[in-house]
Amino acid sequence: ARSASLDKLRAILLARLKVGIVVDFDGWVGPRVDIMFKRTQEEVTKEYPLPVLPVHFLDKKPEGDRSTWWNRFCPTGIPCTLQTTRWGHAHATWTVWALPFIGRWLRRNLRDETLHARSDMKNTPENRLRLGDVSGDEDLLNVAIWEEGGTKQWCKFDIPDPGEYESMLTANGKKCKQKCEDIAADPRFQPEAIPKVYYTASHAVDPEASAKYLDHLEDLLNKGKLPPSIMYKGKFYEDADELRAAHPQLRCLV
Repeated sequence: ARSASLDKLRAILLARLKVGIVVDFDGWVGPRVDIMFKRTQEEVTKEYPLPVLPVHFLDKKPEGDRSTWWNRFCPTGIPCTLQTTRWGHAHATWTVWALPFIGRWLRRNLRDETLHARSDMKNTPENRLRLGDVSGDEDLLNVAIWEEGGTKQWCKFDIPDPGEYESMLTANGKKCKQKCEDIAADPRFQPEAIPKVYYTASHAVDPEASAKYLDHLEDLLNKGKLPPSIMYKGKFYEDADELRAAHPQLRCLV
């Protein structure tokens, strides 16, 4: 059965925005999130007309009988040689240039279209993909991006839990004191671990706790004491340029 989460793709189309960011119903946005709108316009362009997802905190891989559609991207097993990015979290960022992509892949799913073997594949049944078998928005977005050769991913701007904002609230200047772990690396796409960029929070299921975090963040911001939003290897960075200068090997976008 198709997931109700496909409504998020419908919402992208119906919103008729020039630039947008998906935030789930159990999430909130924090200070400086507006930076993401400018950055999205710089990355999703006529030359790269695909949405860009943040990396997922999990490095998802095929899992037994539930992995049938993975066969298309993993013809020789793991590593999946036709997978073009790490698994992305379905908090898509887009501009008008990506709307045809969203509409095309939502249509293909709703019409239960089948993708036949590409020129770089053997024409075998396991290399065909029935898109009705790709049930949710996150699965469909990842499949579609890999199918069209997408390579861009954001560093983790959608922090997995509000409690991780303790690192900003307890920082000593630009030095992290609590909850300083990076998002775990993977051997192929993000081998150096992944920075956290504190723009949004997910899994915000406790309204009172969320309100306290937001009040505290606003208070520190107004007092000029809130650390920068980018954190990597226990240090906060002012912007993407400063992060890149210190860690040029990073592959995800900020």
